[in-house]
Amino acid sequence: MHEFFERLKQRKLVQWALAYVAGAFALIQVLDIVAQRFGWPEYSVRFIIIALAVGFFVVLVLAWYHGERGAQRVTSAELLILSLLLAIGGAVVWHLAPTAPEQSGTTAQLAATKQSSGLSTPSNSKSIAVLPFENLSADKDNAYFADGIQDEILTGLAKIGDLKVISRTSTLRYDSKPPNLSEIGSALGVSNVLEGSVQRVGNRVRINVQLIGAASDNHLWAETYDRTLDDVFAVQSEVAQRIAGALKATLTGAEHAALERKPTVNAEAYEAYLTARAQIPRMSESNGDEFERIIPALEEAVRLDPGFALAWAQLADLHVLYYFDGFDASAARLAKAKAALQRAEALAPSLPEVQIERAVYMYYGERDFAGALAIAQAAREKLPNDARVWYVVAMLERRLGQWDATLADNERARVLSPNDFEITFDLATTLTLLHRFSDALPVIDALLTLRKDDPGALELKAFCLWNLEGVVGADRMLAGVNPDSPMGLALAAKQARFRGDALRAQDLLRKAIAASNASERLEFTFVGTVP
Repeated sequence: MHEFFERLKQRKLVQWALAYVAGAFALIQVLDIVAQRFGWPEYSVRFIIIALAVGFFVVLVLAWYHGERGAQRVTSAELLILSLLLAIGGAVVWHLAPTAPEQSGTTAQLAATKQSSGLSTPSNSKSIAVLPFENLSADKDNAYFADGIQDEILTGLAKIGDLKVISRTSTLRYDSKPPNLSEIGSALGVSNVLEGSVQRVGNRVRINVQLIGAASDNHLWAETYDRTLDDVFAVQSEVAQRIAGALKATLTGAEHAALERKPTVNAEAYEAYLTARAQIPRMSESNGDEFERIIPALEEAVRLDPGFALAWAQLADLHVLYYFDGFDASAARLAKAKAALQRAEALAPSLPEVQIERAVYMYYGERDFAGALAIAQAAREKLPNDARVWYVVAMLERRLGQWDATLADNERARVLSPNDFEITFDLATTLTLLHRFSDALPVIDALLTLRKDDPGALELKAFCLWNLEGVVGADRMLAGVNPDSPMGLALAAKQARFRGDALRAQDLLRKAIAASNASERLEFTFVGTVP
């Protein structure tokens, strides 16, 4: 054994090993910085680490055979030691080797849809929900400002592909500082929540934020920002990057650049924009008055700053939806949408928020589904956590008959916005159109949890039960529906028709029409065939 250590010393094996480890460590640090800046995929850095690990054992072998005294006869003990070194190296490589890549968004979400039991995606350590920010301003009319700041911080986080970020639409139902964070985290499928408050006095703004582990209630990070209104833009970027660091999320170079980009340098224009953005998640597309209340705020934002691309894009979106929903289906309204979109594209053609509005315009304004889908899919790459972008892609895929893709992308949108009624409704609709009635029922039950006795959800459920269980299943459901409501009467009328009682069906439909108003749906969309 003494002879072995002497030969080890002669070949300077320890010096070789230490020098190699030091050099490899320095190289890894440099590569880690470069990988983050240039957006290298994670597996590329892992591959380099594996290569360096293998190289370590190769260096040991070479140092042993070609030491200071040249090649020498190898003893059986030395062969045993070299074999052990190679075995250890193999074990390290096996441990560090990249696992199989995660399923693609389409495949993974399609599998989740097939489970058909609500939101089955488990939370992960890099998932977060931003709860409504508390308004601490003396002027309670500044509540919109707190909502707008929350929305902007969430928008920044949503640009980080390594995070899972829940949409604001799905967090609106919660308090600013709820006592049951673990329940909220479980319901939303996240491990972390961000709480915050905003206090505004004149031109001064104080923003408090704290990152909390949902299950443990541990405070992971907190910060207070005191800014003037002119300098409040930077808070979104700072908060997003600090949270990414706290959750050990990797930012690409493009994501860094997107977070650093200021939307406008005009504080008054930004305030008008925040006023509009704060109201949009709460608006109902069935109420034209809400469009008329929000559009002027965006028009004021672009008047104050004609170079405000995001405001122009949002303005285009509301105009085209106002047109599509039938409140003003005139050529003049569509022209307003097109003009606002063209201004946004002239200012910032590469912004994904602008690109998705081009897709929305082509979808609702021009009915160019294939062209819109290509643009929306490209924008989705830059907005990986934007539930609405996933939803738009899914609806375009449905228009084009791409059923597997629309189910997968609609489910992904629902994962990012589990409390969004529209997203969940369209997932249930697609499953029903495909006659996957058993899969549709738990999704419809989730709808009825979001909106008790919603007419559209009740119609879907009745249709599924008629197909699965006949009139018996529908009888059971109708027992829990208000029999005097317009939809209750309409469903009972169809039930009477299935029983062959045409006179009773006719009578019930007359009562349903008399009890309804213009905003309620009484027609039955599904006739039993997939279009």
